[in-house]
Amino acid sequence: MKKYYTSNKMSNEYKLYDKNIFGLLFLLLIPNVVFYIYLHEFRTTIFCSNLILMFLICLLYKNKYSRILSITGLLLFVVNNGIAMFNVVYYKDLFNISMALSILSTNSGEALEMLKEYYFIFLLGTAYFWLLFCIVRKQPLKKVNVRLLLAISVLLTILPSYRLYTAFLSTNFGAMSETKTPDYLMCTPIYSFSPFIEAISFLNQVQYLENLDFNYPDFTTKPNDLENIVVVIGESARKDALSLYGNSYKTTPLIEKRIDNLYVYDHAISASPFTNAAVTLLLSRQLPNSDFKVENNLDNIISLANQSKVWETYWLSTQENFGVYVNLFSVLSYKAKNKKWIHKSKFDEEIIPEYSKALQDSNQKRLIFIHINGSHPIFSKRYPESFEIFKGKSQNTNEYFNSIYYTDFVLDKLMQKLEKTNSILLYVSDHGLTNKENQLMHSPTKKALEVPFFIWHSDSVNENFKKSGRTEIPISTTNLYNILMDYMGIEGIEYKDENAELNILKPNFKVVKYKDLEEGE
Repeated sequence: MKKYYTSNKMSNEYKLYDKNIFGLLFLLLIPNVVFYIYLHEFRTTIFCSNLILMFLICLLYKNKYSRILSITGLLLFVVNNGIAMFNVVYYKDLFNISMALSILSTNSGEALEMLKEYYFIFLLGTAYFWLLFCIVRKQPLKKVNVRLLLAISVLLTILPSYRLYTAFLSTNFGAMSETKTPDYLMCTPIYSFSPFIEAISFLNQVQYLENLDFNYPDFTTKPNDLENIVVVIGESARKDALSLYGNSYKTTPLIEKRIDNLYVYDHAISASPFTNAAVTLLLSRQLPNSDFKVENNLDNIISLANQSKVWETYWLSTQENFGVYVNLFSVLSYKAKNKKWIHKSKFDEEIIPEYSKALQDSNQKRLIFIHINGSHPIFSKRYPESFEIFKGKSQNTNEYFNSIYYTDFVLDKLMQKLEKTNSILLYVSDHGLTNKENQLMHSPTKKALEVPFFIWHSDSVNENFKKSGRTEIPISTTNLYNILMDYMGIEGIEYKDENAELNILKPNFKVVKYKDLEEGE
């Protein structure tokens, strides 16, 4: 009887052990299933990394003194895979430096909006952590040879050191480049933290460079009668969302009434699908190429205007100027002599009082940059209730069109202030969005890079500046630098290269040609 009882007890223990092992493997496979569905790749190395880390977590939990390390490791495991899966599901790509820059530069308002919008992600992450913790606590590895498992885990965990070792051969350890650390992390079970290292390196350079100036060679400023050059930088507006570009929904009725005073670029291509790089490439002399460096931002159109000693510079924004770290393009925006961020603004029209003040100051010539929230996700937060007029599409698309309709209203208000002056207003969006399953999101596709770009002139300007009509000749938004040089009358400075091949800087900071991108919807 005793023998039977013991045998039955052991049988039950093995059944429980098998269930725990099966449950653990099932939970570990979830990230790979997500990768396979959305990227059509199994990512064996990621599964092995997850398996190694989970072995170590289980081993550490066996001892009460190392239990806190086990729980910390489990938390890192969930955060790492949670970041990776979120990015794959929503952006169809692994987590990269552009997303890390966005997170580190996110202000409190944006963070709260994202938390409200994606609260279920945090709930899923919490549930995932709890399920794994329950299995770890039941010790699924107690029947495994601990010494053998420990030896294998240590061996596999230190394999990423190969890259660190090769980096060590090229330089001494104390002078190890920060770029080597991300390479190392990419081979470890916490691979999603690698882009943060690169992003922090970028942003540290930004903070250092903000106090430095670029010295231009001697140049002249040809006199003209322009009083104001206003550049409105939109956010996440794709070209075909504007009825100005053919949308059957009347999203830009006020701009269209001004068509006789507009010069419209029908095929303008943004240089990058994410804001930090797109705005940087708009305003600096930098181009989307493999030599992208933060220090190259010192040569920018705002600094050039300052050195002309003719044009007074302004940066007005309804976006906040700081987050956990400053923006990648703050090297440029902080160069403006007059700066104002409306931190508590709810809608873009709240910039108009500051704009009116600038137009009424004592300066004779002004270069004014206005950075608006435009159609930044979450779209429903970008316009007052009175602008909620579109109903014919999905909710996401309706809200997006409403935000474009509101931007039309704001642009018209800005133009009204200039009507009786010798002024030019340019509008260009930083990038667009891709429509995936009725959800508009950031993505490096052609549709996401086709942006609205037009120039409006007042009736009072000199005939030389009264350019109207449309052009279908492709143009990169990086040409804004040269366009502004002409309006300011800068002579003796070489033009920025035109990016005639329409190169694009992808979120991973790799360069690709526009023609080689996926079409998108």
